[in-house]
Amino acid sequence: MEVRIVDRPATRLACIRTVGPYWEVVGPAFDRLFDIARARGWIGSSDSTSAYPLILASYLDSPQHVPLSDLRADVCIGVADDVQTDEQLTVRVMPAARYVVFSHIGPYAGLRDAWSQAHMLIHSGQVPGNPVLRHDGECFEIYCNDPCITAPEQLRTDIYLPIQ
Repeated sequence: MEVRIVDRPATRLACIRTVGPYWEVVGPAFDRLFDIARARGWIGSSDSTSAYPLILASYLDSPQHVPLSDLRADVCIGVADDVQTDEQLTVRVMPAARYVVFSHIGPYAGLRDAWSQAHMLIHSGQVPGNPVLRHDGECFEIYCNDPCITAPEQLRTDIYLPIQ
């Protein structure tokens, strides 16, 4: 697993909030988000601003501390400054922060194990620079390539954990 430290700028996102076990609610929410994004021309059209936009899932609660039925996550797409909140999407800014990033290559089904491995590595002190996790920041995944045209074994997902 590739590991690196990055500073991410503040990022404007259009999001759908989910509540429930992550592995049950995030996928269907992404289906809704992609339907909305296609309808608005943000993805899947020749005039889209980029070939594959910033797509992420932000996990707002720890499954070790919050009942599974109460876990909150946002599924998000990066958007321009003129996009506003509406009945389908919440628009927010994820603040700039420093992260340790773990890159997972392979099917999304392997992400639960990748998260476990990332937490094990950081808590064991095996990450270069010995970063200290921040417990007040967001953890999230950025999906680096389009699953519609990328073979599952070549999918790249970057896992971001906030550090001090």
